[in-house]
Amino acid sequence: MKGLFKRGGLVLGVAVALIGVVGTITYAQNVTRSEGFALQVSPATLVDTVKPGQKKTLDLRIENQSINRETLQIQLREFNVDKKTGEIDMLDTEPVGVGEWVTFSDPVFTLDSGEAMKQEISVDLPQETGFAYSFAVVISRTSESVAERGTTLSGSVAVFALINVDRPGATRSFEITDVSVPGVLEYLPADIDITFYNSGNTFVQPAGNVFIQRGSDDNVPIATIPVNDKKGYLFPDTPRTMTASWNEGFPVYKSVTDADGQQRQELVWDWSKISDFRIGHYVAKVVAVYDDGERDIPVVREVSFWVIPWRIILFVMAVVVVLGIGFTTIWRNTHGVVKRKLKKNTKS
Repeated sequence: MKGLFKRGGLVLGVAVALIGVVGTITYAQNVTRSEGFALQVSPATLVDTVKPGQKKTLDLRIENQSINRETLQIQLREFNVDKKTGEIDMLDTEPVGVGEWVTFSDPVFTLDSGEAMKQEISVDLPQETGFAYSFAVVISRTSESVAERGTTLSGSVAVFALINVDRPGATRSFEITDVSVPGVLEYLPADIDITFYNSGNTFVQPAGNVFIQRGSDDNVPIATIPVNDKKGYLFPDTPRTMTASWNEGFPVYKSVTDADGQQRQELVWDWSKISDFRIGHYVAKVVAVYDDGERDIPVVREVSFWVIPWRIILFVMAVVVVLGIGFTTIWRNTHGVVKRKLKKNTKS
């Protein structure tokens, strides 16, 4: 993902995975018990629509996958999204105002090894609200643990929450501001970068496909690639670039891992896919859809590009030239021999 996660005073002993603009901070997914801090939390992202004056309960399942008994706390935290880069900056402060109407059933709780519990998050939205709210729900130890050698251990898990407010004036819409792909490729994959812009005032989730075609008006596409298959959300007044990759080709570049763990691009010749040989002009047509609250609205944009396997073309041309020279030489020699024989027979 292109977005990065920065720690602003909040210590996170886990890896980061951003889904589109927002996702979840992930943690150990294995059933095998860990000696360190290991929580499994679901769902990955809390998304709901609430009406002003309405109280809703969101459920969060928390399981302790470590071998240790954990005493935990759950808190609200604020985060910022850079509108240009999509970078997320997690803060150690509570979002202003949200703490007044978001509460937890068990702010402090204890889980034995392998134990799971349901945390109820109550959203009691006041009558006077905005159109969209975002915040992080952070689950962490109530105190730092000290290892045998005196090393301080700490950890936390964060789940992002997106709340749309169903009130007059709320709008859901997005635009495709740009679609780009390298103009000329030698071989696939073709990485199609699609830039969305949320022009509404609530969170939206782009959905759709990229259709690879020979021309804009083709009825049957060569390939269909899903857009936003990670199901990311767009923040209001925020752009986001997502990538769809067309890799059904012959030959095709693929990422391979060397013995030392380094990744590199390698041209793969899978002769069972020779029918997928690509050459010529193509069109990538993006068709995305959003629900404006009444009906599905399609958004369409396209870009054209070329696939020119020039080394294969040069090789074929060289073979044709060599064969042509060979056939010409053979023909001339054969023709010369026949001509000399005819001339000899005529004299005799």
